Amino acid sequence: MCKMGCMANRFCGVIIGLVNTAVMVGYFMGVVILEMQCKDGCYDGITLLVAVLAGPVVLYIIGYFLAWLSYQKGKGASSGCNFCCVMFWAIILVGLLGVMCFHAYEMIKLHTYEYSDIYGGMVCGNVAYAAVLCLILCNVMPIDEKPQGRADFSHIDDDQSQSDADATAV
Repeated sequence: MCKMGCMANRFCGVIIGLVNTAVMVGYFMGVVILEMQCKDGCYDGITLLVAVLAGPVVLYIIGYFLAWLSYQKGKGASSGCNFCCVMFWAIILVGLLGVMCFHAYEMIKLHTYEYSDIYGGMVCGNVAYAAVLCLILCNVMPIDEKPQGRADFSHIDDDQSQSDADATAV
């Protein structure tokens, strides 16, 4: 089981960035292929603007941000974000997940997956990627939990134990 913050290291930051780039390139290749094979408008204007272009662009920007934050936490340059910041980004990502699901629904309803197998696969890949980014966000963004103001009883100093022994001997 992966504990909280286990993905907040430099290696995972690089991997998240590389996966983000691969998903982005694959998706936009699918969009180009779809537009080349689609004879008349496959999508209406608002669906094309929001679900096909703007939603995935914002998704990939958030993916790069999470990769950067994971890398920074791995270097020790960042401790994370507070609860309100994490919730703000989580709400945005869940909204983007909704946009990606709507996009997949429109693709199925309008049968645009018939024009390009790559496009259909990448739309489903975006839905899965948005869900994975939600999990990565919950693992990487929160501030590291460190006990503050609690005593550490895992070890006893020799000087401290000697003074305690002298006090009990008297």
